[in-house]
Amino acid sequence: GWDWDPALLEKASLAWALDLNLPEEKAKEAARLAAQASGQEILQRARKSPHVFRELPLTGKTASGDFLNAVIDLAFLEEGEWVVVDYKTDRDTQKDLGKYRQQLGFYGELLERFTGRKVKATYLYFLRNGRLEKVK
Repeated sequence: GWDWDPALLEKASLAWALDLNLPEEKAKEAARLAAQASGQEILQRARKSPHVFRELPLTGKTASGDFLNAVIDLAFLEEGEWVVVDYKTDRDTQKDLGKYRQQLGFYGELLERFTGRKVKATYLYFLRNGRLEKVK
């Protein structure tokens, strides 16, 4: 669902932390980042879509012949075309930017091939600072 308040997110994060053997402070940080992200405009757009996929696995070859196992964090249809969002938790948002942009390109390529629908936009969403960067 979409209507998770911060207290519920923290409760869920702490429950998952036990299963994943994560420290409590990491679980609380994850809940805080999720709560912060839930109010972002890009997620509000996704909420309006009747076709939303989270953690969507795709496997295939890219146009360059590279084999790729991908998990798309968020993909949704908007006006009949895909919007793809890749979440990043990096503190340094510039360090791997080129690699992340290429990764999103591969995701879009596979999604278009498998669904026959165009990818109209791709975004990197840096959770720690709330920055949304449009890549395509």
